[in-house]
Amino acid sequence: MKFALRPHLIDNYFAWSLSEDGPLYDGDIWTKKMSAAEFQEILFTQDYDYVAIYKTNDSFKIDYASLFENPDDIENNSVFRFNKKNQILERVDK
Repeated sequence: MKFALRPHLIDNYFAWSLSEDGPLYDGDIWTKKMSAAEFQEILFTQDYDYVAIYKTNDSFKIDYASLFENPDDIENNSVFRFNKKNQILERVDK
């Protein structure tokens, strides 16, 4: 899949990794502690349209499965659109 994103901005509010338990190891500066409810609140009340997942793990799938239309779609290199009406993430790159 090829795509271009505009604006070419990364929101510094988020870390590169999310976990309900926080950092995954000592010195983990990339992972931010955030519950599924907090993540959902941010995604659906602010001006976000898509989530791109580059690399995921079982912990992310367990922690955030409730936010996805089909949790089995959570995998590496996947893209999801926010359905703000239903407050759910729907896979768009399949």
